[in-house]
Amino acid sequence: FEGFEFRIYGFLFLAFYYVTVFIFDYRMIIVTSAIYLLLGNIILSYFGTTSNVSIDLLQMNLLLVFLVSSSAYAKTSIQKLNKVNIQLKGTNSKLEDMMDATLQLITMDNIISTEKDFVKDYLSKLFQTCIKVFNNFDLATVSINENNILHFIDVYNYDINYLNNLELPSSIIKWDYDKPHLIHSSSEDSNKMLEDKYYAYLKAAPAIKESLRFTIKLQDKIECAFTFALAKESPNNFTALDIQNFASFQRLINTFYQVNQLSLKTNTLKDDIVLSLIRTLELFDHYTGGHSEQVAYIAKEIATEMSLSEEDIYNVYWAGIVHDIGKVGIDSAIINKPDSLSMDEYDQIKQHPVFGYEILNRIDDLREIAILVRHHHEWWNGQGYPDRLKENNIPLGSQILGVADAISSMATKRPYTAIKTSNKILEELELYKSSQFSPKVCDVAIKYIKSGQIDVYFKDK
Repeated sequence: FEGFEFRIYGFLFLAFYYVTVFIFDYRMIIVTSAIYLLLGNIILSYFGTTSNVSIDLLQMNLLLVFLVSSSAYAKTSIQKLNKVNIQLKGTNSKLEDMMDATLQLITMDNIISTEKDFVKDYLSKLFQTCIKVFNNFDLATVSINENNILHFIDVYNYDINYLNNLELPSSIIKWDYDKPHLIHSSSEDSNKMLEDKYYAYLKAAPAIKESLRFTIKLQDKIECAFTFALAKESPNNFTALDIQNFASFQRLINTFYQVNQLSLKTNTLKDDIVLSLIRTLELFDHYTGGHSEQVAYIAKEIATEMSLSEEDIYNVYWAGIVHDIGKVGIDSAIINKPDSLSMDEYDQIKQHPVFGYEILNRIDDLREIAILVRHHHEWWNGQGYPDRLKENNIPLGSQILGVADAISSMATKRPYTAIKTSNKILEELELYKSSQFSPKVCDVAIKYIKSGQIDVYFKDK
């Protein structure tokens, strides 16, 4: 190689080798190094005739050793960094899941109810939280005891419909685990408990190596059982740390569940107090016994038909309960007057939405309801009271209350009006639609009355 100076062009070889670090694995680096060394020595030995060539060959071999060593070191470092990066991403993802799960627990306080479906929904959400937080399991279930039958609320890697159709006896689960209990699979015990359903159960349940189970209690009552299992072929086992983590989660769930149940009882007590006050008010108003509850019920039905949110339906219902609370500020002689009111007396009656608003608006949690109460006598054409709001300037909840209030008044006896039939109520709604009543709300109410549900309601009342 006439005039070739290796030390001048050596950086090109150096660059080539460092590129291979990012492209090839160890074996490819070794192969390219061997090819480079072999060809280099053959070419230089064959063409070289001077001592300078031998010096270049020595330089080349030393450089190759350096390149191979440094590239291998760089490759090792890159792989370690990649491994750490993957671990960090996994940890970050797990942390996000745990934060999300914790947030779900914190915000679940509004779904607890004594109704069975709400309890099941709550427990299902808790189960999904567990799935997010823990990962050392292959199968999982959450189940409750319903009339001595095991009912599965949610599952992981099972067919829930198949399991529930089996109607397994609840006795196959021990319901008194105060802390997570490690269970080693025993097909003999399962066979005895399941009897003729054992082989049908095996079709839906893979062979289990071991499982962890804990139960959720409210005071002394067992609510449900959470079970997490490892498949028989799994290389893993439940560790002491797994048991400790599940125990912490069990305590957390029990705490949230008890707090939510306490909140439910508190809300129930609050609701009972409000209803008692309204019924006391209706003793004050001789002619409207049960009217507030009727308005609340009808308003709730209309709001539900209009697909309002749960919060809006709740506000409309309770606004219906308290819509006449402002009558406490009106002279009882006027409230209970058996004949027509004078203009002055009617003007006083027209103040009751304002009085109700002022009573309710003092309580932070009732301010939205207070606004609905203030405007439940506004008219669609702007001729109502107290603020003469018009059309959609009237809050939707107040529009609904106005229609519900009118239906209740027409369907019950008043000192100056007779009870109207459903057909007569429909005629009145059609007549005053788009003048007194919101046309949209009125249409929904008309459809509701035509369905016959209002007749059933008042018949039961």
